[in-house]
Amino acid sequence: MDAAGVGLAEVVRQWLPRPGAVVVFAGKGHNAGDAFVLAGHLRTAGWRVQVRLTFPALRLTGIDLSQTAIDLAGKNFAGLGLTGDLRVADGEHLDFPDASFDVVYGHGVLQYAAAPERIIAEAHRVLKPGGRGIFMVYNRISWLNALSKVMKVALEHEDAPVLKKYSIGEFKALLAPFAETRIVPERFPVKSRLHHGWKAMAFNGLFVGTFNALPRPLVRPLGWHLMAFCTKAPRPAARG
Repeated sequence: MDAAGVGLAEVVRQWLPRPGAVVVFAGKGHNAGDAFVLAGHLRTAGWRVQVRLTFPALRLTGIDLSQTAIDLAGKNFAGLGLTGDLRVADGEHLDFPDASFDVVYGHGVLQYAAAPERIIAEAHRVLKPGGRGIFMVYNRISWLNALSKVMKVALEHEDAPVLKKYSIGEFKALLAPFAETRIVPERFPVKSRLHHGWKAMAFNGLFVGTFNALPRPLVRPLGWHLMAFCTKAPRPAARG
């Protein structure tokens, strides 16, 4: 499932290298998994992504510490014609029974948490055997982290109470409760209009082109985002 979704994302980005807007239609079974992996990869690459479900039976649940975020999620759900259980809750102490969900998705959550290991433990607990966890953190050993220090430009949310960046090894260690984990670095440099002056000229005119001209296998570990695709161990087979 992961390989198909990643492959689709790569095809889209090859044909349309400049991020834009896309609507992803999610079907059932592995087709839905492909669609959500595709959507996640395009979103981390800077695309504006909307997901439309082609069937009504999917049960969606969303949590956040902020009522404002839950209200915004409710508006987004309404705009997409979706319904779900959206509630204010703490990811370190989930109020759901064991083995409640097929998929748990946390994008840009762990790096701001005081106890990320508790969030992973809870995500693992509420997943069904064989369930999938998908998570994203910032890569400490990345092109953007290094560039921000050289150019002395602060990164987004650096003033947050907690902000931890991870190496690939550190991220894998955090995800140790899962039986299988695959880390995919994402988010490579594209031209930006956020800054001006000589720094913007150096970044857009020199750095972006030079970086992206290098062989992708060589620079892929330096992606700003680390996507993790995890699988909880299946239920042991009954002994006859």
